[in-house]
Amino acid sequence: MKRIILLVSVTILLIGCNSKPNPLYYDEGIEIGGIIWATRNADINNTFAATPADAGAYFQWNNAKGWSASDDLYNFDFGYYSNAMVWDESNNPCPKGWRVPNKNELNKLYEGKSIWREASPNNWERDGIWFGENCEKATSENNNSCIFLPAVGAIHRAEYTGLPFIEYTLKDIGLTGSYWGATFSGRPPIFNNNTYDIMYISAGYFNKMLLTSTANIGHSVRCVKIK
Repeated sequence: MKRIILLVSVTILLIGCNSKPNPLYYDEGIEIGGIIWATRNADINNTFAATPADAGAYFQWNNAKGWSASDDLYNFDFGYYSNAMVWDESNNPCPKGWRVPNKNELNKLYEGKSIWREASPNNWERDGIWFGENCEKATSENNNSCIFLPAVGAIHRAEYTGLPFIEYTLKDIGLTGSYWGATFSGRPPIFNNNTYDIMYISAGYFNKMLLTSTANIGHSVRCVKIK
């Protein structure tokens, strides 16, 4: 009997040692400028995207509900607005232990080294920007302690169609990307809708910019580790 109990205990111990964290909720993170950034975008239901090049979900500001690239946008709420000053913890779209970056954190990333890369096998066949001290050497096989922000577009109001309802569309995949910050921009509201900080990336001359957006646009989120 003692041998049976010992064997069961050893088996349970080995299973526990060999178990790996669920990648939907776990990310090793990479420290850049004293801030630990996730290597993948936030996805629906407080998860991470499958790879650093996957779009993940698109979120309206201070809203935990995410929209995937394949979702029907008929019910996307373009009338959504916010007068909040900070992204509320109860609406956090990131997995447990992570959150939306604030303005200072976005600014640190923006001011650091980065390089735009066109789609190739070295970056999962996706256009985007590598951030980090060794960004020139970063690849999908070896990130060299850098993070990749893919150019996966954003959900905007579509062009006027003449129909009695408003249509929305996912625009500019491969050309631009935009990533929410968690704080009010400090700029005047647009049609009573506050504006909030975003990190904007593009294939143009200015590969990265810090801009603002109203809360109703669907942008990506790249989470930072909660200290």
